[in-house]
Amino acid sequence: MNVFPEDMNRVDTTDAVAAIRQLENYIRYIRERVEFSANSLVKTVSSSMTTAEVVQRLTDMEQRVASALSTIATYSGSINTLQTAVNTINNTDLPGIRTDISGLNGSVDDLGERVSDLETQVGTLMAYVPAADEGAPGTTTEGTPGQIYRDILTGKVYICTGAGEIDGEPVYIWREITLTEPEPEPDPEPEP
Repeated sequence: MNVFPEDMNRVDTTDAVAAIRQLENYIRYIRERVEFSANSLVKTVSSSMTTAEVVQRLTDMEQRVASALSTIATYSGSINTLQTAVNTINNTDLPGIRTDISGLNGSVDDLGERVSDLETQVGTLMAYVPAADEGAPGTTTEGTPGQIYRDILTGKVYICTGAGEIDGEPVYIWREITLTEPEPEPDPEPEP
C-alpha cells in the first residue's frame, strides 16, 4: 500500500536541506492522512455504523499508520546515509578546499601587486610619450622631465628638462634637441 504520493517516495541524499524539507512534508502528510481517517471514522460511527465496520476502519487506519512508519524507517536510513556523507565531506574535503582557497587568496594578492607594479611602470612610460602640438612649448606647456615634445608645424623636437613652481604657478623647462635616425642594419649576405 502506497501511503505517500509518488513525488514524495524518494529523498535526495546529496542535498541535506532538501531531504529535511522532504521529511517535514512527509510528517505533515501523514498527520493530515491520520486526521482525515480519524474524522471520517468519527463521522461514520456517529451515523450509526456497525461494530464490524468500525473494526474494519480501525484496521485500515492501523495498516496505513504501519505503512507510514515503515516508509519513515526507510527514510531514516536515507537520512543516516546523508549524515554520513555530510560527515565525510566535513572531515575530508573541507580542509583541502580551505587550502585551495588560501592558495587562491595568495595568488590574488600576488596579482594585485603585479597590477600595481604595472600601473607604476605605465605611469613612468607615459612621461616619455611624445606630446605634439602646433608651436614650440613654453614654460606653461605641461611636461615631465625626460618627456619629448614635437612641434608639428616645424618638425622641431624638444625635451622637458625640469618642472617646478614660481609664485605657486607650475613652470616647465623645455630645450630643443636633435634626434638622429639610427642607421639601418645592412641586409645579410645571401648564402651561396
